[in-house]
Amino acid sequence: MAAAGYKIVSATNSPEIINKLFNGDFDAVVLCNSIPDDERRRLARIIKSYSPSTPVIVLAETEGREYDYGTRTSSASPDGVVAALRQTFPRAASSVA
Repeated sequence: MAAAGYKIVSATNSPEIINKLFNGDFDAVVLCNSIPDDERRRLARIIKSYSPSTPVIVLAETEGREYDYGTRTSSASPDGVVAALRQTFPRAASSVA
């Protein structure tokens, strides 16, 4: 993803995700599909309540699914994530290699 022009900030657990969100400025949040669904839902709600305009993308086996908590799914491959980000930010995609 860095090769596509995106800066990546990673976190290894929910408290770290929340801490980084509250102390940073993010264009989007990508949640791994290894996070249990209930925890993803909780994190997405926290993210949306803190920053309603921040897109939340969930890595999943099924692309394009809309979750009830305002997220979009993406393939777990780097290309799938880049495609989801380009779909989320179409104007920026034209300037990304």
